[in-house]
Amino acid sequence: MSTTVPRRPSTVPVPYPVRRAAKGSRLLKMIGTTDPKQLGILAAATREQLRADGRAAALVERVTRAEDLVDAAAAQAGELRDQVAALTATLRARDTALEEERAQRRSLVEDHRTELAARDAALAALRTEHQAELDRIRRDTADARQRAAAEHAEIIDRLRAELAAAAERRATEHAGQLAELHRQLGAADHQIQALRTRLTTDTAIAERG
Repeated sequence: MSTTVPRRPSTVPVPYPVRRAAKGSRLLKMIGTTDPKQLGILAAATREQLRADGRAAALVERVTRAEDLVDAAAAQAGELRDQVAALTATLRARDTALEEERAQRRSLVEDHRTELAARDAALAALRTEHQAELDRIRRDTADARQRAAAEHAEIIDRLRAELAAAAERRATEHAGQLAELHRQLGAADHQIQALRTRLTTDTAIAERG
């Protein structure tokens, strides 16, 4: 079952212009009105105005504090800039001093390296000279040992020859002495035998006489 909605009559436009109230007329009506609705609206407007004034005062105070903070921050930033500038100058001075010290140390290191290189060259020359001297001494020592060995061998050979000659002379002399002793012993034996014979003869003569 369908329901039919009655159509609303169309609004016929007013042929004359809209009437506008003068500015401030509504506020004048509210000031002298006794309508509770208008009074509530006025109270709400007054409350909002007071809130807006309070907010404006708070904003002004915040802006003032912010300006003070900005000034303090600017002053602190100036002090920080001065401190940064002083630190930068100090760091630059330290860097300059460190660079000078590094340059001096580099110069000292280079001088020390040059001196060490000169010492190494001198030591190398001394080592070469010492090695040559040692080689010469070793050669001289070897030659002296060879000469001494040759002389010692010659002396030993000479001494052996002299010893052999002396031994041979002593053997010859000993043989001659032995031969002389044997001859003397033979002569002594002959004399003893002659004496014995003579003694026997004398004894026999003595017994016969």
